[in-house]
Amino acid sequence: MRKEKKDGIEKEHYEKVLEVFGGNVTSTAKSMGISRSTMYRKMKNHGIKHIRKLK
Repeated sequence: MRKEKKDGIEKEHYEKVLEVFGGNVTSTAKSMGISRSTMYRKMKNHGIKHIRKLK
């Protein structure tokens, strides 16, 4: 698989899981089995903005 395609798929996955958790990075990271700092790094690498939805 080409790196660009893999990166695109990975970005979509992170965005979808973030949406499920209402933008809560801690809950998203925990559900994915990664640390919060790793999640923030992945978000930065993929250009994903941290937007937390208010209830």
